[in-house]
Amino acid sequence: MTAADTPTNPEPARPAKRRPGRPRAAPIEQQREMILNSARAVFAAHDYYGTSIERVAREAGVARQLVYSLFGSKDGLFIAVVDDACARVIESMTTRLASDAPPRELISSRVNALFALIEREPEVAAIIRIAEYGGFGPAKQDVANGRRRIEDSLASLFATAWRGGHANPTPEAARALSLITLSMVEAVGFRQPSEPAWDTGSTIELLTEFIFGAIAHLEVQRAALESFGTG
Repeated sequence: MTAADTPTNPEPARPAKRRPGRPRAAPIEQQREMILNSARAVFAAHDYYGTSIERVAREAGVARQLVYSLFGSKDGLFIAVVDDACARVIESMTTRLASDAPPRELISSRVNALFALIEREPEVAAIIRIAEYGGFGPAKQDVANGRRRIEDSLASLFATAWRGGHANPTPEAARALSLITLSMVEAVGFRQPSEPAWDTGSTIELLTEFIFGAIAHLEVQRAALESFGTG
């Protein structure tokens, strides 16, 4: 037998390379957060009627069917966006809050927190404004519920400040102040981008004095009514 006839051991076969497939999908909660972030930007820029599920899906880089699967409809998506925005506002008002702070300091810090939120997350503020003034289609009541949670939170803070003045505010009075404050902060805050010379510090101080003065005025009225009733 010659060397040419000697059998040789064949080289072991190499495994075939895997072809690249679709990237693994992100966890469902991560996808939901991604869609919410994109929807917030789209709704803030185009309002309710100018937004479509297709546009949100394209912005988020996901399939349209996934948006429907997670949120059901455009109404459901918008309600979720508003709920998320409301939660962010409430968190900004209650984080690092010293409930035993003097009333004026308590009010000033919360007004400051609202202005900071508008500057830091203008899209969140835009969503809250849309929920307040309309442009949200048939989901009006569900959207109003989210807005009311913000008012409740702010009213609770004002009631705390009020008790610091040894008064017992009515829920209606505290809520009226919360609504006025929230609307004023939104209205002034949205003017800042177009008016760079606006003095935010002075504005916060002015609003604080307005709220504190309103609380003091209502306390005097209550005291006078109580005195009249017992006189």
